[in-house]
Amino acid sequence: MKIIEKLPVLHRLGLHLRAGAELARVAGSFKSVVLVSNGHHRVNGKSLLDLLTLGAIYGTLLEFSAEGEDASQAINAIRELLNSWNEKRPI
Repeated sequence: MKIIEKLPVLHRLGLHLRAGAELARVAGSFKSVVLVSNGHHRVNGKSLLDLLTLGAIYGTLLEFSAEGEDASQAINAIRELLNSWNEKRPI
């Protein structure tokens, strides 16, 4: 099964080292292949270095695709992580 979803980067500092590490850790916890695209190039969602090359700042819309037996769970976990960044954002 393949699932594709576009989600914004909701971390106030964008997809920096710590946020990227969190995303790679979450994506890496699933068997599915996870890819992330910024519209210009697609990278491995389980690789911190690949994620950092996206240069995603706050509000950047990224396309997440997961293909495999747990694709739905992977996308759900990624969505929850990105939404949790917004909840931590100071007002």
